[in-house]
Amino acid sequence: MKQKIMLNLVIIGIIAVWAISVLYPINEKINLGLDLKGGMDLIYEVDMDKLKELTIEKKASEMRSILKAEGLFNYDVLTSNDARGEGKDFDIEVILDEEIDPEQRAAITAALQEGALFKKTGGDLKTGLKFTFRNDTIAGMKTEAISKALEVIRNRVDLFGVTEPSIAKSGKDRIRIQLPGVEKAEDAASTIGDTAMLEFKIVRENNGYVESLSEKSKLGKIESDEKIYYGEPQLDQNGRNTGKVPAYVLKKETLLTGGSLEDARVGTDEFGKVQINFTLTDEGSRKFAVLTKNNVGRQLAIVLDDTVISAPSIQGPIISDKARITGQFSESEAKRLAIILKAGALPAPLKKVSEITVGPSLGSESIQKGVKAALIGGLLVFIYMLITYKLSGIIADIALVVNLLLLLAGMALFKATLTLPGIAGIILTIGICVDANVIIFERIKEELRAGKTTGAAIEGGFEKAFSTILDSNVTTILTALVLYMFGTGPVKGFAVTLSLGTAINLFSAVFVVRTIYNILTNGFNIKKISI
Repeated sequence: MKQKIMLNLVIIGIIAVWAISVLYPINEKINLGLDLKGGMDLIYEVDMDKLKELTIEKKASEMRSILKAEGLFNYDVLTSNDARGEGKDFDIEVILDEEIDPEQRAAITAALQEGALFKKTGGDLKTGLKFTFRNDTIAGMKTEAISKALEVIRNRVDLFGVTEPSIAKSGKDRIRIQLPGVEKAEDAASTIGDTAMLEFKIVRENNGYVESLSEKSKLGKIESDEKIYYGEPQLDQNGRNTGKVPAYVLKKETLLTGGSLEDARVGTDEFGKVQINFTLTDEGSRKFAVLTKNNVGRQLAIVLDDTVISAPSIQGPIISDKARITGQFSESEAKRLAIILKAGALPAPLKKVSEITVGPSLGSESIQKGVKAALIGGLLVFIYMLITYKLSGIIADIALVVNLLLLLAGMALFKATLTLPGIAGIILTIGICVDANVIIFERIKEELRAGKTTGAAIEGGFEKAFSTILDSNVTTILTALVLYMFGTGPVKGFAVTLSLGTAINLFSAVFVVRTIYNILTNGFNIKKISI
């Protein structure tokens, strides 16, 4: 028996030492949630109208490339978003000024219907072809867009340097982002929500640029394969807004996108002005070389989210995989832009549904109140158990301390986040732990009243109480698992602490308490226990 007691003591000692080592230092090992640390809680949804529009524009751009590859140059590719296509019964229309043979027509039709996003709704060899977006594919597009957005946002948040963020799908079509400890709320929101669609387009050769919107009429006729884009407001030498917004006529065809970027970092030019240095992938580098070779002497517009950042002239072919983006941005803006370019573009713009910011002072106040409540609750339980069960109450209090120690160690081990509802779960765990001990003690009392010896009463009390404690704890854990599976952030925090604390309770209330009783009755030969 003594060997068994020693073995149990060694097991308890090893577990206690392990728990302390896992927890030390506790301020670094326990992650605090948004409500305790302060930060941001954001909910976004994908702008499906814009996603559909981008899909149509992208397909139209692909069509222009396909027509060129087929040796066809006398054509128009209109979309329902074009002025000439407004209100018509199509999303994309290919207008041909020359007759095409069946093989060319089949190639064009197959290219448009690839992916099953479009269906042919009209047209012939002479008048061209009409295609309509399949609205029944929107559900699939939404699911794919949300998955892609989640991946991009996680990459951006990782690069932004937020500790223990929570990024997850919320409901059917929303994304919830919790960023504990974030102080610059505006920078964080823009880093997450900016689409960051980087495109390289060619500026029209003649009358392709004016310095101010007041001169927009000088741009002349806008062809079907062209579109007006605006630049950033011009600043004077003192950095003040001049009120002038440049306008550019760009080809709709996108020659290179941000998907070809491998890396992006903040740097400075020879004059100390902030710029973004980026590195292209091997494929992107080859495309960029061809692009610059075929357009020497023309302006190349660098477009970010439909705004022209800069439009330098191409002096000659660029075969390097390194390039730069210059513009009127500060170092912090350039850093944010480099992060989102490196992380990748969102599949479509995100619409902010809600934004909640919790200040650090409010989080600190929540911690103080939560810890105070836990200490008061724990102290009252300690006193009650001591008064009601005397020496056995002290044993129960020791088991309670072990339970709390292992609970915090488990949270640190699994990198669980402690929230205000989580503290409530810890307080509830205190009650559950004590409840198990109360059941055991009352069963021991019944055995003693039946005339059994102290050792036999303890043995019988534990045996009769165990099934009740097990059933109670298992049902509590199952309830906590349901809360974790279907609950949101704060509810999950409560479920984590409740389930961990309840599971550990089986060890502390049964194994630890019984070991202490065995030490008292067998090690010290105590014939009568205080209970």
